[in-house]
Amino acid sequence: MTVGSILPGRLPLSLVAQRHMSLIEQNSQALARLQQQVASGRQYVRPSEAPSSAIQAMLLQKTLERKAQMTENIQTSRSFLAATESALGSVGDALNSAKSLALAGIGDTLTSTEKEGLAVEAASLLQSVINTANTKFRGRYLFGGSHAETAPFELAGNGIVRYAGDTIAIESFADLDLLVASNVDGATAFGAMTEPIGADLNPALTLETRIADLYGGTGVDLGVIQITLESGGSQQTASVDLSGAETIGDIKTRLEAAFASGPLTLAVDIDPATRNGLRLTPSAGTITVSDLPGSTVADDLAIASGPSAQIVGGDLDPRLTLQTELADLRAGSGIDQTGGLQIVNGDRTVTVDVSSAQTIEDLLNAMRTADPDLSVGINAAGNGLSVSSR
Repeated sequence: MTVGSILPGRLPLSLVAQRHMSLIEQNSQALARLQQQVASGRQYVRPSEAPSSAIQAMLLQKTLERKAQMTENIQTSRSFLAATESALGSVGDALNSAKSLALAGIGDTLTSTEKEGLAVEAASLLQSVINTANTKFRGRYLFGGSHAETAPFELAGNGIVRYAGDTIAIESFADLDLLVASNVDGATAFGAMTEPIGADLNPALTLETRIADLYGGTGVDLGVIQITLESGGSQQTASVDLSGAETIGDIKTRLEAAFASGPLTLAVDIDPATRNGLRLTPSAGTITVSDLPGSTVADDLAIASGPSAQIVGGDLDPRLTLQTELADLRAGSGIDQTGGLQIVNGDRTVTVDVSSAQTIEDLLNAMRTADPDLSVGINAAGNGLSVSSR
């Protein structure tokens, strides 16, 4: 380690001394840094000494921490699934015992007293199965779905077993982009819910319909479309950017605004005949709607067309939502709300008053209030209700 030469020349002695002291200090710091590297076995002490390497190290550390957490998640999930498997094994044993009791009770060889004894034993087995189905492990009920804090099964009157859980999976990350369920809900394990019933309610398209809810919730990726209005030799062409539009009303506003200055204008509304698509009407002449090269926006909105006096778009299949108006069901025909809705669930019949309901959410709330044993919601297809019994 050297101290650089300094030619004295005409420099003051104090400046020469200061320069020497500075070089000695730098060399001392370099020596101390080397000694620290040797003692610690580390090339760098502070991130600022090698920013790019520090970033790589921090990313690696973060990845290792995530992997460690995922390993813990896997171990936890395995423990829940092992407890679930053990509980299901106990239920299987109880069902085998119940089958033996049923076979023993067949025929006239047993006295009434003996059959009563079998009935008592069967009731005991039923309670045993319910207790097992309400198994709690590590603070969580195994078969309640996402309702993990309350017992999912209850033995009501007349031997009826009620299920208070749901069918939602509790998931955790087993890898960076892999979610794995750590539970089995009561509906899957014990058939605690009936198969859902429902039908396509064919909700009408409205100006409030969200673009994300089109095509059953698939939505449409919006962009630029080209529209040409032509009448008597006069032609107007506009490229309309629909990006960022959130509702059908937003699309209507942008399309009409593109031709608001005239002389030809454009009117956009919901097709009154079908109530499921758009209708584009020029003030005169014809209208042509097309996509730009590489785009499918007009086609996705079902309004791409050659020259026509009016464009009647295809079915955009809007998704049913909690805020869908009952009057907009069945393509705008609505439903009969005066006679009430009759629900037959087992040996119980109730009539639900839906006369004041305005939205799907109102209807679902009325059904839940009338029969708490119902599980009601919007079906997976997004076009109707899903109704099942617990």
